[in-house]
Amino acid sequence: MNLRWLLGAGLVFISAGRSALPQLWSFPQPLDSCKFVLLVSGEFNARSPWDVNLVNAPVGEFALRPPDLDIPEETLVLLNDQVRPMLVGLLGSIGFRISNKEFDHRTWRRLAVPVENDSDRYFAVNLLIDGENGLGGHYGGLDLRLKLSSFHRNPRLVYSLGFETLKPGADANETLHNLRNTLLALIEETVADWKQVLADEQKRPRKSFLLTLDVSGLKKKQRKFLEEQLLDCMHEQIEGFDYLKPTGRKHVYRVHYRISGSESPGDFVKRYEEAVVMSVGTHGKYPCSLWRSEMENYKPVVRADSSREEVTIRWIRMK
Repeated sequence: MNLRWLLGAGLVFISAGRSALPQLWSFPQPLDSCKFVLLVSGEFNARSPWDVNLVNAPVGEFALRPPDLDIPEETLVLLNDQVRPMLVGLLGSIGFRISNKEFDHRTWRRLAVPVENDSDRYFAVNLLIDGENGLGGHYGGLDLRLKLSSFHRNPRLVYSLGFETLKPGADANETLHNLRNTLLALIEETVADWKQVLADEQKRPRKSFLLTLDVSGLKKKQRKFLEEQLLDCMHEQIEGFDYLKPTGRKHVYRVHYRISGSESPGDFVKRYEEAVVMSVGTHGKYPCSLWRSEMENYKPVVRADSSREEVTIRWIRMK
């Protein structure tokens, strides 16, 4: 039987009602004031999971990759065709207002400001299919991860994650039904995890200080490189960094960060100074290498005024 006929006949995609996920109605933020952009990365395929560490592994380990899964190519094509609209439908049925527009993604990222408590408004939902594990191995072609993050918070540090594996059915109809149930489980896991993430955030108070970039002596191209590329890279190296926002004043930003345990704001600023200096250098070994960039042969000098909660970074050319 033609698989696409099954879809056209309405025999596969059964829309979920609100009763399907009763736990979601305690979502921390009011859904009628939230907006979500949906991102889908990867595709379904027949690759078997191989979630192993191959870093510095002997050559023989690479020959142990498991054989591919036994799943028809036509079913994989159908899954890839239907996963996005199915996820949009399920999320929409429980109150998530979903956008697929890249314009919204850029706009919401710009509009979002750091928030306290649960007043987030703009979110990203990222469905990850298959993918590498970062250690030389990989997830399986039927493995699904759902990541929820807020544009108001650092998405590298503050996010929730669900993980499920799609179980192939006896035929395409059953496999698509299983996909629906798998996506429902992913949504429920991810939302539950988001609640816990926000609860943990409240235990780490947010602080901030003013950051001034002293660009005197730098050319226009250097200033552009500094503020459009280098600034983000430097802050990504700093543990506890939360958010960087322009203040409206030229070359002045407010750095938001989280402290934990017995750490004081002064302790964080000291770590901040050290991390900025250690992250930038002309040699390729530095996380934010300046090799062959507009800022090659420059190094940062950080000056902190703890009494006024201000930090200044200026740049000097090395001889």
